[in-house]
Amino acid sequence: MIEVAQIGEAQFGLYDAIPSRFTVRSLFRVEPIGGGLGGFRLIEQPVAVPFVKTYGEDGPSEWAR
Repeated sequence: MIEVAQIGEAQFGLYDAIPSRFTVRSLFRVEPIGGGLGGFRLIEQPVAVPFVKTYGEDGPSEWAR
């Protein structure tokens, strides 16, 4: 179950500790079925050179400023 809740400053440190980066080893290519009218198929394709994707090191403590 997923719960969405507003957090206060007391919890910012906990969320700051969650890494916002991951290693990309593959991507998904979208392939339409029947010109898109039959839906879409996701085709996983490995990347030639894996890389690290990051969304920055700042977390809720920085966002609040």
